Amino acid sequence: MFALLASEAGVPETRMIPFGNTFDLQEALKGGEIDIYPEYTGTGLAMMGVPTISSGELALQKVRDLFSPYGAVWLDPLGFNNSYV
Repeated sequence: MFALLASEAGVPETRMIPFGNTFDLQEALKGGEIDIYPEYTGTGLAMMGVPTISSGELALQKVRDLFSPYGAVWLDPLGFNNSYV
């Protein structure tokens, strides 16, 4: 979806799916191999060693704070969640 939206907006894009898990994706993001990928805030918190936060707004603010030193920007939510787990 991100590639499609970028393409429609005239932003050059390359689609690639060589990464198998969240850790690999986050390392690729930090290393500049990829520019964007979707992630749940709960997974972002877990990857940074932070316990679950039940408030979606507080969780989003926390991951934004945690990832900003790496130059990573968390965008607004996409409108769905994985709260069943």
